[in-house]
Amino acid sequence: MNNPVTGETLSLKSEKDQRLVAASCLAVCVLVILQNSWLSDDAYITLRTSDNFIHGFGLRWNVAERVQTYTHPLWMMLLTAVYSVTREAYFTTLFTSVAVSAAAVWFLFNKTARSAGGVLICAALLVSSKAFVDYSTSGLENPLTNILLVLTIISAGKEGDEAWKKVCLLAALSALNRMDAILYFLPLLGMMFFQHGGGWRKAFREGLISFLPFLLWLVFSTVYYGFPFPNTAYAKLNNFIPRAELFIQGLRYLENSFLIDPVTLGASLILLILVFFRGNGRAKSLACGALLYIFYVVWIGGDFMSGRFLSGSFFLMAALGTSLDFGGYIGKKPRRYSVYLSASIIIAGLLAPLPPLLTGPAYRAGSSEEITDDYNISDEKGGYWWYCSLQRVLLDKGWREEGLIFPSPYAGVGRAMIKNGKTVRVDRVAGVLGYYAGPTAYIIDFVALCDPFLSRLAYPPQPFWRPGHLDRLLPVGYMESVVSGKNEILDERLSEFYDRLNIVTRGAIFSAERFTEIFRINTGYYRQATDRWDYPHVHPFDCNRLTW
Repeated sequence: MNNPVTGETLSLKSEKDQRLVAASCLAVCVLVILQNSWLSDDAYITLRTSDNFIHGFGLRWNVAERVQTYTHPLWMMLLTAVYSVTREAYFTTLFTSVAVSAAAVWFLFNKTARSAGGVLICAALLVSSKAFVDYSTSGLENPLTNILLVLTIISAGKEGDEAWKKVCLLAALSALNRMDAILYFLPLLGMMFFQHGGGWRKAFREGLISFLPFLLWLVFSTVYYGFPFPNTAYAKLNNFIPRAELFIQGLRYLENSFLIDPVTLGASLILLILVFFRGNGRAKSLACGALLYIFYVVWIGGDFMSGRFLSGSFFLMAALGTSLDFGGYIGKKPRRYSVYLSASIIIAGLLAPLPPLLTGPAYRAGSSEEITDDYNISDEKGGYWWYCSLQRVLLDKGWREEGLIFPSPYAGVGRAMIKNGKTVRVDRVAGVLGYYAGPTAYIIDFVALCDPFLSRLAYPPQPFWRPGHLDRLLPVGYMESVVSGKNEILDERLSEFYDRLNIVTRGAIFSAERFTEIFRINTGYYRQATDRWDYPHVHPFDCNRLTW
């Protein structure tokens, strides 16, 4: 077996040893992932779209309008394919996540690792990283990102034009899985483009063909939804928070991760240094991609989910480091020192505040007091653990009713809406609620992740805000407009914009008027109406949880 970065060949005996160690370490990693398995509320935003699609309502969240509420089209497609067979949300999503995560780890141990010692050390890193373990499930796209990254390392280790085509395809699929994931690939793509033996024209042509899946999705999204990017991007990035404040919040995001999960950032930094000293050009370019993504996370102000946007860089660095052979340059007896180093990593992980290896049914004890820090960054697994972790679901029979798994109390709220004939609700926790309320319900999500109108309204500077979850002011008359189906918005400019937007999200897909409005909105024609906050409004928490 050849190492994908160095190209060196392992001996038959070493390969057998590595396979044995890899199989054992893979089993341990899967068990730890299962031990920490849970689902987030955001996963149910995607699941509601999947459910609506397989019931004939299209790729919609609220069936009344076309809005891309999911950030991960490729992950959505995979979940929808499996969900269409099982018609069950909880276990389907959980075990799809575990299966994809296990496949990513298998490729890491069996295709990129150079030695049994490297596998052992890498396994110790993975099970000690809270970010990696937490988001190996959760129902979000992280597992698919990880497997695409490790396949990229394998493909980048090959020579010739085929390597360029494969890396471009994997970059396209990663961008289709989550658009900002393209940052992992930019340095590598740049290097391979200029190294292409056929010249820049041939490289560009082959790269363009490989990127067709992503480019075709952009065309589909623009035609079907009216916008090339997910609605979540507009909701999170359409704000007037000063860049310096966002950058400081991003640094706080790193600080939060280091305080509760030191292995993730600490190991990423050490591995980055090792790759720059020991790796070849392509390995270094991928390491630069991991560093670029971390800088991007800081630049946009981080996120409210602790560690989520650091897990991909960590996994990429772990895979690159393993390909360099941890055990090959740490002493004259590399196997012995590999065991010592692995044990040290495990001990360091166990000394962290919330070690994945010690996660039990009473994790966080159901308390929300310590889950969110002073800067609104949350241990999301802790927030949902008591309701939707696999351990709690298996132990607590009270969460089963009529064959359903209730991932949070909001499931009961959604079912109550159906029972009581309610069709509209205002709330900031929209995923589970929307899924269980069914296709007849319209949820006004004032965080705007799922609301095309509110996501276009600029978020004003405020002294206290939550990264990634920016509560919008509700224009007077907006809720009444949703309930009645008539435009009752008091502010004239927003009222006009609401009508124009409805042509895009609710009108006939193929019409000249609609494509005109798509062009206008995407080019900022109505920004003077939306980039302000002097319109008559109500605070979202004054109408939170109202139903009609």
